[in-house]
Amino acid sequence: MKIPIITFDQLQTLLQYLAGLSVITFVLSLVCIPLLVSRLPCDFFLRYSPGRKALPREISAGYLVVLLLKNFLGLALLFAGIAMLFLPGQGLITIILSFSLMNFPYKNRLIYALIRRPSVQTGLNWIREKTRQPPFSWSFDH
Repeated sequence: MKIPIITFDQLQTLLQYLAGLSVITFVLSLVCIPLLVSRLPCDFFLRYSPGRKALPREISAGYLVVLLLKNFLGLALLFAGIAMLFLPGQGLITIILSFSLMNFPYKNRLIYALIRRPSVQTGLNWIREKTRQPPFSWSFDH
């Protein structure tokens, strides 16, 4: 089995692409994340408690399309958030927003565990303050 050898020029090109991706995700996070966080209702995160189950819905074609688009956008935000943990950007907040868009088992428990962290609450409310929105409510039932 022959191991491919990467030349210096190929490595330099790869690093340039990664630097460009870093700049793009940083700028997008500076623009999009505050916009998304400012548009959420104040009680948005109160719906995420460990025992809460999603209500079953009838599945129509329109609902399925919206569900697929939401999950695709959530997955894209998840990848961007993971990248932002290592690159400039608001990684943890982006990951939380991606989880809130996607549908998967134990989603509410995961979001609840993340938003219970004081640093996350402070960061989200700081964005709300900068966009002149009231802070989120964090009064969970338990």
